[in-house]
Amino acid sequence: MYFKDIVSISEFDSCEKCLSFQYDLPCRVDKKLIICLSTFLGGNKKQLENVSDMLNSDSILQINGENNIKIELNNNSRYFKLYISYNDLIVKSEIEEILTNWISDNLGIKIERE
Repeated sequence: MYFKDIVSISEFDSCEKCLSFQYDLPCRVDKKLIICLSTFLGGNKKQLENVSDMLNSDSILQINGENNIKIELNNNSRYFKLYISYNDLIVKSEIEEILTNWISDNLGIKIERE
């Protein structure tokens, strides 16, 4: 099964320099995904300690990386938003690889990127 077969991706122009993507995931966002994404974007230990607090709230979590890369997600939601500059499309691929592995683990099936 392929990533594109189970994840719906919508693309939006955010501004002159940025793109945003909304992912409709087959699994609900959980602590494991939040920690993987935070670590990938260089989150510090203090930020990761606060993940448990966020999981107990209805707040939108924003994970900010370098070069205006931003991720927004809610605990226990299936939606995930990625904001990147036009120059950082490689980051989109790397994040989709993280999502692919996370979905494979959660569903217990092999999912591949094309």
